[in-house]
Amino acid sequence: MGREDFLELHTRGWANGDASAIMRALADDYVFDNPRVGNITKPQFEAYFREFRKMVEAHRTGSASDKFMTFEDLVTADDGTTLTAWVWWRIPGTPLQGAGLAKITDAGVVLHRSAFYTVPQW
Repeated sequence: MGREDFLELHTRGWANGDASAIMRALADDYVFDNPRVGNITKPQFEAYFREFRKMVEAHRTGSASDKFMTFEDLVTADDGTTLTAWVWWRIPGTPLQGAGLAKITDAGVVLHRSAFYTVPQW
């Protein structure tokens, strides 16, 4: 699988709320840098994602969408060894939205940073 394939799988996993798809896109040394909870490693990710989904459902005020998360303004750059992707994300039916940055190598997604507006307690 190439860098673009890993990015597509990672994005599709988040869009569908599918932790198993996201996990398949992650490199072994993956780190998710979340400003609320700090760094989450690949072995910690599924537990984090379960809690994140619970928080989203508890704070959903609008109608549910066919997508867990939506994306716009995707920008990518590939230097030949690392694909960098920036995106604006939203979670339909919630006030949750922010920016994401991902670094993808031939081994998969190695870094995912998230920044977002203040969110409800969870």
